[in-house]
Amino acid sequence: MQKVENIDENPAFAKHVLPSVLLDVEMIIGDNTALLIQYPTRIEYEVQAGGLGCTHPTCEGFCINIGSFGQDFDDCSCGCAWIDQDEENQNKLAKDLEKYLEEKTKDWHYQILFDNDRLEELQEGWWPVVVIGKFNGGIKAENINWKGYVHAGNCD
Repeated sequence: MQKVENIDENPAFAKHVLPSVLLDVEMIIGDNTALLIQYPTRIEYEVQAGGLGCTHPTCEGFCINIGSFGQDFDDCSCGCAWIDQDEENQNKLAKDLEKYLEEKTKDWHYQILFDNDRLEELQEGWWPVVVIGKFNGGIKAENINWKGYVHAGNCD
C-alpha cells in the first residue's frame, strides 16, 4: 500500500495540494501600514508600489497591521518613479530608511530593521526588512529573524 503524504509531516507537500490565494494588502488593512512576513502559507499579498513606476510586488506569508508606522517617512524624496531611480538615490533612501527603522523600533519587543542584503528590492512603498526578536534591555531573542516587507502606502 502506498503511503499518502500528510501536510503536517511535509509542509512542502502543501504547495502541491493547496491552491494559492492572491490578496490585495490595502483591502485587508485599509490605509494602515502592513508588515508582511515571508513564510510558505500559499497566501500571496500584493501591493501597489514603486510610485509612478506602478509596480505590483508580492510576498507569500503573513500580513500584520502595524497601524500608522512608517507613514511619516517620505520615501518619495529619493525618486518616486522606482523604475528610473538611480543607484545614488536608492542608496540614499536605504541609509535614511535604515536610520528611521532602527530609531522607531528600538524599544519594541520585535525590532524592524532594513535588510541591506535585499537593497535591489527597495522601492517606494516596498521596504525589504528583517524582524528580529529582543527582550527588554535590548537582549536579542534566539531564532527570531524573519524576512519581510513594510508597505506604508503608495505616493501616487
